Amino acid sequence: MIYNRPSMHTDFNKDGMNDFMCTFANSFFIRDGELHSHYIMRSNDSVFGYNNDYAWAKHVQAQLAKDLNVKVGKLIWTVSNIHVYERHFDQLEALEV
Repeated sequence: MIYNRPSMHTDFNKDGMNDFMCTFANSFFIRDGELHSHYIMRSNDSVFGYNNDYAWAKHVQAQLAKDLNVKVGKLIWTVSNIHVYERHFDQLEALEV
């Protein structure tokens, strides 16, 4: 699946928005009775975006595997830019890692 629409280049800033789609594409393939999924991300906010995107990807993969009567395989996550916004720096500092 390719996540894109031509109007994205004019819609990105409507109604106060300021972003393009983060997910470029994903593919599914079955190997040895397992459904594997590969997501290709343009960008990923590691505080909120990644957790939501990953949870949704796991849900979709599990449902599709069930529908196809195969096991859930690997979820491969490729990100060009994973980041933390400045507004979340205090949350990271509070972790005391």
